[in-house]
Amino acid sequence: MRWVREYRVSQVAPYINWLYFYHAWQMGGKPVDAKETLKADAEEMLRHFDTFYHTHAVVRLLEAHSEGDDLVMEGFRFPLLRQQRPGSDDGACLCLADFVRPAASGEADRVGVFAATVDSMMDTANCAGS
Repeated sequence: MRWVREYRVSQVAPYINWLYFYHAWQMGGKPVDAKETLKADAEEMLRHFDTFYHTHAVVRLLEAHSEGDDLVMEGFRFPLLRQQRPGSDDGACLCLADFVRPAASGEADRVGVFAATVDSMMDTANCAGS
């Protein structure tokens, strides 16, 4: 099963995690008013983008199983990384494959995958020279 969705930028903007935005712009330790000014500029840019761009997302649920540290979905093997430092008190270095049923269980698991992009709503054939 696959879903293809189209969204306006204004529909996805409320879900922005601004902590990552501030990190990308190296705003750690900067004054709060500097962060608020940067965020206001970004929100204004998003309002402008709403006129010219839209987003697309493809979502799919796939049967999957794990084999060691690999995730196997519809015959494709995806090698996954195990944490390099223990993430819990018991010293375990976890891997995403640890949370998917192994092939030896005889029972398929399901994994959700998605991809998202943004593109122009303008007719690019009429935009020569712009």
